[in-house]
Amino acid sequence: MPSLSRKKRKLNSKEQETRAANQNIELIQEDEIVEEQETMEQQERQELIEEQEPVQDAPAQQLGIISTDTMVTGDIFTDGHLLIDGIVEGDVFAKGDIKVTGKIKGRVCCLNIESFGQIQADEIEVKDTVILGEGMTIKGDVICRDAVISGRVDGNLCVSGNLSLSKSAVITGDIKTSSMSAEMGAKINGNILMER
Repeated sequence: MPSLSRKKRKLNSKEQETRAANQNIELIQEDEIVEEQETMEQQERQELIEEQEPVQDAPAQQLGIISTDTMVTGDIFTDGHLLIDGIVEGDVFAKGDIKVTGKIKGRVCCLNIESFGQIQADEIEVKDTVILGEGMTIKGDVICRDAVISGRVDGNLCVSGNLSLSKSAVITGDIKTSSMSAEMGAKINGNILMER
Protein backbone atom coordinates (compact mmCIF):
# COMPACT_ATOMS: atom_id res chain seq x y z
CA MET A 1 0.00 0.00 0.00
CA PRO A 2 2.82 2.47 0.58
CA SER A 3 3.53 2.52 -3.15
CA LEU A 4 -0.13 3.37 -3.95
CA SER A 5 0.01 6.27 -1.50
CA ARG A 6 3.20 7.57 -3.13
CA LYS A 7 1.56 7.36 -6.56
CA LYS A 8 -1.42 9.38 -5.29
CA ARG A 9 0.95 12.00 -3.88
CA LYS A 10 2.80 12.17 -7.19
CA LEU A 11 -0.52 12.51 -9.03
CA ASN A 12 -1.66 15.23 -6.61
CA SER A 13 1.67 16.96 -7.03
CA LYS A 14 1.41 16.80 -10.84
CA GLU A 15 -2.19 18.04 -10.70
CA GLN A 16 -1.09 21.01 -8.60
CA GLU A 17 1.75 21.78 -11.01
CA THR A 18 -0.68 21.59 -13.94
CA ARG A 19 -3.16 23.88 -12.15
CA ALA A 20 -0.38 26.37 -11.34
CA ALA A 21 0.83 26.32 -14.95
CA ASN A 22 -2.73 26.86 -16.19
CA GLN A 23 -3.18 29.76 -13.77
CA ASN A 24 0.06 31.32 -15.00
CA ILE A 25 -1.11 30.97 -18.60
CA GLU A 26 -4.44 32.61 -17.68
CA LEU A 27 -2.64 35.50 -15.96
CA ILE A 28 -0.40 36.04 -18.97
CA GLN A 29 -3.42 35.98 -21.28
CA GLU A 30 -5.24 38.49 -19.03
CA ASP A 31 -2.18 40.79 -19.08
CA GLU A 32 -2.05 40.58 -22.87
CA ILE A 33 -5.76 41.45 -23.10
CA VAL A 34 -5.32 44.46 -20.76
CA GLU A 35 -2.32 45.70 -22.78
CA GLU A 36 -4.30 45.30 -26.01
CA GLN A 37 -7.24 47.25 -24.54
CA GLU A 38 -4.92 50.05 -23.36
CA THR A 39 -3.34 50.24 -26.82
CA MET A 40 -6.78 50.42 -28.43
CA GLU A 41 -7.85 53.17 -26.00
CA GLN A 42 -4.71 55.18 -26.83
CA GLN A 43 -5.39 54.77 -30.56
CA GLU A 44 -9.02 55.85 -30.12
CA ARG A 45 -7.89 58.89 -28.11
CA GLN A 46 -5.40 59.86 -30.84
CA GLU A 47 -8.11 59.43 -33.50
CA LEU A 48 -10.43 61.72 -31.51
CA ILE A 49 -7.72 64.36 -31.38
CA GLU A 50 -6.95 64.03 -35.09
CA GLU A 51 -10.65 64.10 -36.07
CA GLN A 52 -11.40 67.22 -34.04
CA GLU A 53 -13.37 69.56 -36.26
CA PRO A 54 -12.15 73.10 -36.88
CA VAL A 55 -13.21 75.53 -34.20
CA GLN A 56 -16.53 77.34 -34.58
CA ASP A 57 -18.11 80.15 -32.59
CA ALA A 58 -19.39 79.04 -29.20
CA PRO A 59 -22.42 80.27 -27.30
CA ALA A 60 -21.25 83.05 -24.96
CA GLN A 61 -23.09 81.65 -21.92
CA GLN A 62 -21.07 78.40 -21.79
CA LEU A 63 -18.00 78.87 -19.58
CA GLY A 64 -15.92 76.08 -18.07
CA ILE A 65 -13.58 76.91 -15.20
CA ILE A 66 -10.46 75.06 -14.04
CA SER A 67 -9.89 76.75 -10.67
CA THR A 68 -6.56 77.66 -9.09
CA ASP A 69 -6.39 74.59 -6.83
CA THR A 70 -7.28 72.17 -9.63
CA MET A 71 -5.05 69.98 -11.80
CA VAL A 72 -6.54 68.17 -14.80
CA THR A 73 -4.64 65.29 -16.38
CA GLY A 74 -6.22 64.39 -19.71
CA ASP A 75 -7.75 66.06 -22.73
CA ILE A 76 -10.49 68.69 -22.53
CA PHE A 77 -13.15 69.16 -25.22
CA THR A 78 -15.71 71.96 -24.83
CA ASP A 79 -18.26 73.70 -27.03
CA GLY A 80 -17.99 76.81 -24.89
CA HIS A 81 -15.35 79.08 -23.41
CA LEU A 82 -12.74 78.02 -20.87
CA LEU A 83 -10.98 79.81 -18.00
CA ILE A 84 -7.86 77.97 -16.82
CA ASP A 85 -6.56 79.21 -13.47
CA GLY A 86 -5.18 75.79 -12.50
CA ILE A 87 -3.02 73.29 -14.35
CA VAL A 88 -3.99 71.22 -17.40
CA GLU A 89 -1.73 68.40 -18.57
CA GLY A 90 -3.37 67.33 -21.80
CA ASP A 91 -4.74 68.71 -25.05
CA VAL A 92 -7.39 71.46 -24.89
CA PHE A 93 -10.00 71.91 -27.63
CA ALA A 94 -12.54 74.73 -27.23
CA LYS A 95 -15.00 76.08 -29.78
CA GLY A 96 -14.93 79.32 -27.84
CA ASP A 97 -12.26 81.43 -26.17
CA ILE A 98 -9.63 80.29 -23.66
CA LYS A 99 -8.19 82.52 -20.98
CA VAL A 100 -5.12 81.14 -19.19
CA THR A 101 -3.76 82.41 -15.89
CA GLY A 102 -2.50 78.97 -14.88
CA LYS A 103 -0.60 76.44 -16.99
CA ILE A 104 -1.33 74.25 -20.01
CA LYS A 105 0.98 71.44 -21.11
CA GLY A 106 -0.51 70.04 -24.30
CA ARG A 107 -1.86 70.99 -27.71
CA VAL A 108 -4.34 73.89 -27.80
CA CYS A 109 -7.05 74.59 -30.38
CA CYS A 110 -9.61 77.40 -29.86
CA LEU A 111 -11.32 80.54 -31.21
CA ASN A 112 -9.24 83.11 -29.26
CA ILE A 113 -6.67 82.72 -26.50
CA GLU A 114 -5.57 85.23 -23.91
CA SER A 115 -2.66 84.05 -21.80
CA PHE A 116 -1.39 85.51 -18.57
CA GLY A 117 -0.01 82.09 -17.65
CA GLN A 118 2.32 79.46 -19.11
CA ILE A 119 1.61 77.32 -22.18
CA GLN A 120 3.82 74.46 -23.34
CA ALA A 121 2.55 72.80 -26.51
CA ASP A 122 3.71 71.28 -29.76
CA GLU A 123 1.16 73.48 -31.50
CA ILE A 124 -1.31 76.20 -30.61
CA GLU A 125 -3.95 76.68 -33.29
CA VAL A 126 -6.20 79.70 -32.85
CA LYS A 127 -8.90 80.72 -35.32
CA ASP A 128 -8.72 84.42 -34.46
CA THR A 129 -6.46 86.19 -31.95
CA VAL A 130 -3.64 85.25 -29.58
CA ILE A 131 -2.87 87.68 -26.75
CA LEU A 132 0.21 86.90 -24.65
CA GLY A 133 0.75 89.01 -21.54
CA GLU A 134 4.03 90.53 -20.39
CA GLY A 135 6.29 88.08 -18.56
CA MET A 136 4.28 85.10 -19.80
CA THR A 137 5.63 82.26 -21.98
CA ILE A 138 4.39 80.09 -24.84
CA LYS A 139 6.64 77.16 -25.74
CA GLY A 140 5.53 75.75 -29.07
CA ASP A 141 4.48 76.80 -32.55
CA VAL A 142 1.58 79.26 -32.85
CA ILE A 143 -0.82 79.42 -35.80
CA CYS A 144 -3.43 82.20 -35.76
CA ARG A 145 -5.02 85.08 -37.64
CA ASP A 146 -3.80 87.94 -35.39
CA ALA A 147 -1.41 88.08 -32.45
CA VAL A 148 -0.50 90.63 -29.78
CA ILE A 149 2.66 89.48 -28.03
CA SER A 150 4.07 91.10 -24.88
CA GLY A 151 5.69 87.96 -23.46
CA ARG A 152 8.02 85.25 -24.68
CA VAL A 153 7.37 82.77 -27.53
CA ASP A 154 9.80 79.87 -27.93
CA GLY A 155 8.58 78.51 -31.26
CA ASN A 156 7.54 79.57 -34.73
CA LEU A 157 4.77 82.12 -35.31
CA CYS A 158 2.49 81.80 -38.35
CA VAL A 159 0.14 84.81 -38.33
CA SER A 160 -2.08 85.23 -41.40
CA GLY A 161 -3.18 88.75 -40.39
CA ASN A 162 -1.46 91.27 -38.12
CA LEU A 163 1.35 90.54 -35.65
CA SER A 164 1.98 93.15 -32.98
CA LEU A 165 5.07 92.89 -30.74
CA SER A 166 5.38 95.10 -27.66
CA LYS A 167 8.75 96.28 -26.32
CA SER A 168 8.82 93.35 -23.84
CA ALA A 169 8.22 90.68 -26.52
CA VAL A 170 10.88 88.01 -27.10
CA ILE A 171 10.46 85.64 -30.04
CA THR A 172 12.84 82.70 -30.44
CA GLY A 173 11.75 81.16 -33.72
CA ASP A 174 10.74 82.05 -37.25
CA ILE A 175 7.91 84.45 -38.04
CA LYS A 176 5.62 84.22 -41.06
CA THR A 177 3.04 87.01 -41.35
CA SER A 178 1.40 89.44 -43.76
CA SER A 179 1.59 92.48 -41.47
CA MET A 180 3.81 93.24 -38.49
CA SER A 181 4.54 96.04 -36.07
CA ALA A 182 7.19 95.94 -33.35
CA GLU A 183 7.91 98.43 -30.60
CA MET A 184 11.50 99.46 -29.95
CA GLY A 185 13.01 96.85 -27.62
CA ALA A 186 11.16 93.80 -29.00
CA LYS A 187 13.59 90.92 -29.61
CA ILE A 188 13.38 88.48 -32.51
CA ASN A 189 15.80 85.56 -32.73
CA GLY A 190 14.80 83.98 -36.03
CA ASN A 191 13.83 84.67 -39.62
CA ILE A 192 10.94 86.87 -40.70
CA LEU A 193 8.95 86.07 -43.85
CA MET A 194 6.44 88.71 -44.94
CA GLU A 195 3.66 87.42 -47.19
CA ARG A 196 0.74 89.11 -48.85
